[in-house]
Amino acid sequence: HRQDDDRSAGVARGAVDVALLRTDLATPGGHCEPLLREPRLAALPWGHPLVGRSQLTLDDLVAETIAIDPLTGTTTADLWPSERRPGRLIEIHNVDEWLTVIAAGDAIGVTAAATGYTHPHPGVCYTPLVGAPPVTVYLARPARATHPATADFLALARRVVRQPAE
Repeated sequence: HRQDDDRSAGVARGAVDVALLRTDLATPGGHCEPLLREPRLAALPWGHPLVGRSQLTLDDLVAETIAIDPLTGTTTADLWPSERRPGRLIEIHNVDEWLTVIAAGDAIGVTAAATGYTHPHPGVCYTPLVGAPPVTVYLARPARATHPATADFLALARRVVRQPAE
């Protein structure tokens, strides 16, 4: 696991052989393929009035301040219908800042489902967000393989994702 506050997660620089991205890699010298789609979650500070609900909708979040990461995040104001968008967005610069702002009660977040597993935080409650478009997860790599096992890894990732859960 490597965290890289770069939209390409190091693929564009040749710093990594393969990366999982939640935005399409629009970089010369790189290749991206859709791997799967994951649902979204709302990230709320513990104590927020919406905590405890089994699921939320985008409409439930309209009155809230939303923390967004324009570099690596998957949430923008365009996620909401133009006539019903949140009144306030605050920009943050990485996932640690995003979690801190949410845990402090200064904002809430909208994120891909994996964030709830990869970035648990004692001050943040993740709740399923229904009715929001899922996030596409891409398998990204440099156009030319940089490691001899890249093709095997890509094939394994595709096979694992397409297998039904046991």
